Amino acid sequence: MLKKNVMYAAVGLSVFSFSAQSIAEVDFIIGAGYDFGGDTLLTAYYTDGSSTDVKSAEGLSFFGGVDYFLQESLKLRGTVGYKFSSASASNGEVTFSRIPVDFLLLRGYQRHQFGAGVTYHTGVEFECDVGGYYGGCDGTIEFKDSFGFLVHYEYRIPLENNNAFVIGTRYTHIDYEVKDFDSEFDGSGFGVNLGFTF
Repeated sequence: MLKKNVMYAAVGLSVFSFSAQSIAEVDFIIGAGYDFGGDTLLTAYYTDGSSTDVKSAEGLSFFGGVDYFLQESLKLRGTVGYKFSSASASNGEVTFSRIPVDFLLLRGYQRHQFGAGVTYHTGVEFECDVGGYYGGCDGTIEFKDSFGFLVHYEYRIPLENNNAFVIGTRYTHIDYEVKDFDSEFDGSGFGVNLGFTF
């Protein structure tokens, strides 16, 4: 199921990229980011007395996509990424992962870019593989695909050949609903990201 979701997202973005290239100027973007916040899915406790929370909005992400210029200072950005957060120890690991597909409309003002858009999260899974004397877990909880909304800002640092580094921040509003259970988590939070356009 996860591979099929990735394939659909990649095909959709490829069609978008091909159509955009035939009509107007297109840039490509790759990057990484980190998000904060959301509900606590699990608290992991360690033998030294410390603990860490796995949260529904938190996680490291990697993404790639295209910028399709509608006008010189107005563009539509489509990206596909992979986002995950985890807690690990010698007896196992828990991971919360998802595949975000984002579409943003961005308006540029010199080096500043402001935008808003929608996000679609698919392949949302919570995996737990932890053993021990006091019990553990071994299994996967699947979530329904979710739609959400984005507000985005980034600062562009021009380089040679029309390339650029971008430093961004965003707010994501989204909820995750567990499949086959009446349980919902708030996955909304703030994030920062670094990117490279070329």
